[in-house]
Amino acid sequence: MNSFVGGFIGSPQMNFFDAEVDVDAGEIRTDAFTLPYPEWMRDRIDRGGTFAAEFDIRPEDISVEGLDEDASAEDHATAEVVVVEEMGSDFFLTLENDGVEYQAIVEPNTSLQRGDRISLQFDLQKCHLFDDDTGASLVYPSDR
Repeated sequence: MNSFVGGFIGSPQMNFFDAEVDVDAGEIRTDAFTLPYPEWMRDRIDRGGTFAAEFDIRPEDISVEGLDEDASAEDHATAEVVVVEEMGSDFFLTLENDGVEYQAIVEPNTSLQRGDRISLQFDLQKCHLFDDDTGASLVYPSDR
């Protein structure tokens, strides 16, 4: 898979973030948040130092952990709820952090409202990193 194909699969589409991966610091940094660079990715990606990449994650792989003051784990980020949209059996959230908007899907029993500041957890086992130049997957190379 490449980032181009990832944009067509699923609804809503995958979230795309320009990222900088700092192997030495163990971080994936985007304009919206900083997350840990998981060990399983390090084992698959043979790069050191710092490199540009595209970090992608599906909305269903971002979970709401509570209000902002509940954030504690390193794989958490915070965001403001911009839109809450009921879509069948789920609610689609449009979130914003530092001028970057992205989407998450939550179950319909949510009491979240526009303007709430929330804590999010990212399922780093399901995220993707793509080469910034070629769009090819760094995590799941095509020669596997």
